[in-house]
Amino acid sequence: INGQRYSFDKSLNAIARDTPAHRNGNSPLANTLTDKNNQYFSSPIPAFSGNFEGLGNTISNLTIHSDSGSQVGLFGELLSSAVIRDLGLTAVNIGGGAGQAIGALVGYSVSHPTVTNVYATGSISGEKDSAIGGLVGVSTFGSINNSYADVSVSAGDGAFAAGGLVGFFEGDPGDVIDRSYA
Repeated sequence: INGQRYSFDKSLNAIARDTPAHRNGNSPLANTLTDKNNQYFSSPIPAFSGNFEGLGNTISNLTIHSDSGSQVGLFGELLSSAVIRDLGLTAVNIGGGAGQAIGALVGYSVSHPTVTNVYATGSISGEKDSAIGGLVGVSTFGSINNSYADVSVSAGDGAFAAGGLVGFFEGDPGDVIDRSYA
C-alpha cells in the first residue's frame, strides 16, 4: 500500500502479537471484527509505532476494563510517528481506574503520531486523576485529522481532564486537530 509492505491481520490477537514486525511494522486490518465475547483487562495493543491501516473496516464491541497500567484504549500508547488511519470503533465499552489516560482508540500518544479518518462510538469512563477522551485520552505532539467521536464520556470526581474527542491535547505548532469533532 503506497509503496509499503503490509502483513494483513484478521484478529486483534494477530495485531497484538509481541513481535517487532507488528509493533513497529505495517499492519492493515483485513476484515471487520466483532469482539463481543472478549473482555480485556488491559489495552489489546499495549504500544505501537508502525502504520495501522484499517482499510475502512470496523471493530465492534471492544470491551476494556482496566484498573492497572497507565494507558487504556485499543492502542495503549502510540509512539515514534505512528500512523493509524481508516478505522471505525463501534459500541466500545471502556472503563479505567485512577491516574490513567483513557480513549477508545488510544490512551496516550506521543512523539508525533497521526490519527486520520478514524471514528468511535460507545461509552468510556475514568476515575480520579485520569484524562478521558472519546477517541484519545492524552495527545502530546501528534495530530488528529478527519476523525470524530460519538462517545459518552464519564469522568469521576477529580479527573485530570475530559473531552468528547480528546481528554488532553498539547503540541508543537505543526501538531493539530483538524476537521474533527465530537
